[in-house]
Amino acid sequence: MAKKQKFPRYLRKEEVVKLLEKVYDTESGVRDRLFLRMLLGTGLRRAEAVNITPGDIRLREGVLQVREGKGCKDRVIPIQTALAQELLDYAEYKRKNTDEPIFRFSLTWVNHLVTKYGQRAGIGSIHPHTLRHTFAVQSILAGRDLATVQHDLGHSNIQTTSIYLQMTAEDRKRVHAANPLPWEIEGGA
Repeated sequence: MAKKQKFPRYLRKEEVVKLLEKVYDTESGVRDRLFLRMLLGTGLRRAEAVNITPGDIRLREGVLQVREGKGCKDRVIPIQTALAQELLDYAEYKRKNTDEPIFRFSLTWVNHLVTKYGQRAGIGSIHPHTLRHTFAVQSILAGRDLATVQHDLGHSNIQTTSIYLQMTAEDRKRVHAANPLPWEIEGGA
């Protein structure tokens, strides 16, 4: 008998807002919020995120070069211009060279950081991969196709990405309400 695959936990939009609101406006808080936003806005794995350098950000093109992701594969993914600029500004403020990682975090510290803010926001124990799952599901809910999400996440097999199509019943109801079929609209065809 095939083992039923557990759907990965992800954050709803309101939980993302709560998470980011619980990061204080201190120097370390600004750094932490930027790091969390980078994870949420790119879907990077924690090991990829801690290795991003200013030289990996191509602002004019609006892309981020992910070097030696899982399986030692490189990929180029889109990044919001505002987030890219904030990352570059932060790196400049910290006087980082273009080949030096923007954030000096160990993988253990990344786990601690994400868990700490999840608990502070009252959304329970979350992990860096929860933010990756959030990026994937929210991308699909926003209308991105599965192949695009697959590339952004660096998955070699689209079957790995397809798990994100199994969103919660609550989210499916929202998608249906926001995108009714023509005959479901009052007075429609």
